[in-house]
Formats: sequence, C-alpha cells, structure tokens
Amino acid sequence: MFTSKLARQSSLLVRSYATAAGKQQFKLSTESIADRLKNVSEKYPYYDALLFPNESNSLKFNFQEMWGSVSGLASGFVESNLKSQEAVLTNAPQSSEHIITQMAASTAGLTFVPVAPSSTLPQIGEVLATSSTKAFVLANQKSREIVDEAIEYFPTLDSMGHDEYFKDNRYPSLRYIISTGNAQEPGIDLYKEFVLQVNLLNKTKTSANQISTLLPSTDGKLIGYTHGSLLNTGDSLVQLLGLKRHERVSFAVPFHSGSSYAFYLGCLSNASTVIVPAHIFSVETTLNTITQNKSTVLFVTGEQLDAILNFDKLSKFNTTTLKTVVVAGSNVSAATLKSVQDKLKVNNVFGVELVENTPGQLAGVVFNQSGAGQLLPGVESKVDNGVLFTKGYHVNSNTKEWLNTGIKAKINQDGTVSRN
Repeated sequence: MFTSKLARQSSLLVRSYATAAGKQQFKLSTESIADRLKNVSEKYPYYDALLFPNESNSLKFNFQEMWGSVSGLASGFVESNLKSQEAVLTNAPQSSEHIITQMAASTAGLTFVPVAPSSTLPQIGEVLATSSTKAFVLANQKSREIVDEAIEYFPTLDSMGHDEYFKDNRYPSLRYIISTGNAQEPGIDLYKEFVLQVNLLNKTKTSANQISTLLPSTDGKLIGYTHGSLLNTGDSLVQLLGLKRHERVSFAVPFHSGSSYAFYLGCLSNASTVIVPAHIFSVETTLNTITQNKSTVLFVTGEQLDAILNFDKLSKFNTTTLKTVVVAGSNVSAATLKSVQDKLKVNNVFGVELVENTPGQLAGVVFNQSGAGQLLPGVESKVDNGVLFTKGYHVNSNTKEWLNTGIKAKINQDGTVSRN
C-alpha cells in the first residue's frame, strides 16, 4: 500500500506536456493506411517520396509512382484471392521491396509480418506457422542464394508446375512463395509479376482499427499494431520533433525491428522524402548518403550512432545539411545525445524511447539532449512505484490499458518527464 503522499505522486496522470501547456493540439486520425497514402499521393504527386541511392540506378519514387507501386502490388494480392487480415511475410532487408510490401499489404487489408533478413529458413518457418502466412515474399540478398535455400527447405517445390498453388503440410495456410529475383522457378512466383498495372481495390475495405503489422517477439508471440496506431504515432512523432514538410530523412534503423514503420509513414504523410542508404547498415554508406542526398534528418539506433561517432573518417564527410538526429532505443543517455550535437553539429537530437522485449513498441516519451522528456501529444502517463506507464494510440493491440515502459522516471509539474 502507498502512503497518501506517495499515492498522489505515483498516480499523477497528465496528458502530454504540449497538451498540458496548451501549446499543441493533436487530433487523432481515423484513416487507414490506404486512405492516407492515396490522399498524400494526390496532394503531392511529383514530390520525391522514396529514394534508394544504392539500389539500381539510384531508385527513386515520387508520391504518384509510390502509390502506383503500392496499389499495383495490393491489387496483385487481391487478384490472387488473399483475404482480409491474411498474412504476408517477408525477409526483405532495407529495400524498396520491404517498404512497398508493407504498405501494399496494409492497402489490401492484409497483415504484414517482417522477419530479420539474416533469418534461416527454419527460423522463418516458425513464424510462417505462428502467423498462418498466406504469401511469403522471398527477398534476394547479397552473398546468399536464398531461392536455392527455399528449394531445399520446401521439397514440394521441385514437383510443382508453374501454375500450381504452393502446398506444404507443415504450413497449411501458405499458398504463394514470391521471389524478388528474376529467375523463374517451379512453384515460385515473381514479385514483379504480382505488381499489376490496374487498380483492383474498389471493393477492398480497410479501417483504422484493422491490424496492419505483426512483429515476431523472442518468446514466439506476434505483437500487433493497427493502421490507426501506426499513423497516429507517426503523425505525433513528426509533430513533437518539429519536422517541417519536405524534410529529407535517412533511415538506418532496421525495418524488421518495427520501430521505423510509424515514423516513415509519418514522414511520408508530411510530404517528406524517405531515404534508405543501404540494404545493410554501413557507417561510410550512411554518411555518404547524407552528404550526397542532402539529408536533413537521420534516424538511427544507439549502436549505429556509436559506430558513426567513433568512425575515424567522420570529419571528412560534409554533413552540414543535417539538422536533426533521432535515436531509437532504450535508455539513451543525455550525454550520448549531447555528444551527437557536438560531433555532428546538429541543432536537435532526440531519443525515441523503445520498450525492451516488445518489438516496435515506442514508450510514448521522447528525450532531448538536455535530458528533458516529452510525451507524444495526447498520450496519457502515470508513475507507479517509480516506473513510467503510458496509455494511448501508440500502444500495441496485445497490451490492454497501461503500457509498462520500464523507464524509471518522475513526472514534473509542467508535464515533462525526468529520469530517476
């Protein structure tokens, strides 16, 4: 039992600092991802949306082209008789196929399931079974013959015709294996042939409350995030971080970890360009991308940040266009954030707190280089036994009511959060 004084402190409940101070308003969106992408593509058709400087011919999509690819792949899923909330799984790395597949699955009313690109086929098989996946997008990777691995792992492929549904008694729901490569193999469809030039989405219904993405956790569970959760979390991050329209945001945080989806949807919704430096993180490639593509924002993990700050050739790169660094992780110290400001000469450094052991889960609080934490707009918070709990649109669908962030903190009278 708490003493009355401690009880008052531990149950202190506030909206975000911005709302409490009356400085920001945040209106929850009721859109689906399909609605949002279609609307932004119509509003900003010829602005740059996606840039992959290290893919073939420095692959680029404007918003109109992005929506064409997303709706085309979504239409391919619909034509192939994938039904609402059935799962599409991929092992794609930081690539155009990963982003397009995630958005296309959501647009078709399906559920997107990513796994780490380094996963073995047996590891992928565990998630195929748990998620009852209907379509598996098998991504090519450098120095790995993934299609050959698949043919060995799925022995029925050898005996299948080109027009047969995939069948494997271990995975009764799995009907399609789709390769991002170019070689036609029995039983394996080609990704490029799934992307249709016609839009078949007129009868496809999606909503903010549908599950968009399921993230596998280390304990074998699948953590779900709805369309509304991803969109509202992304919008609130963009607002809290003070990002302007048409920012150029470099994404180094691994997509399969789940913490990038909300942020890149928020950036795209804000008519910003999402830049993906490489399939696999490299300090030199990331810095080159910032320099050559005039990135204004960098989104990295704590480990990636340490590698950048300790890179012996850092001073040789011109990163003067970079204004903001956003670090995704748990317990990112104020000292680390301050060192970023000193070494990269950026105006703003933020630590977006993640919840350990819950993939893709943002804690709902963002710390700056001074150590002051602000809640995402509209998110509720309380402190119980010295630990911060939050509640709101950012919370995964598996969690009921309050989210235990694991952050030892206190809530100040002005609504800001300080670590204990």
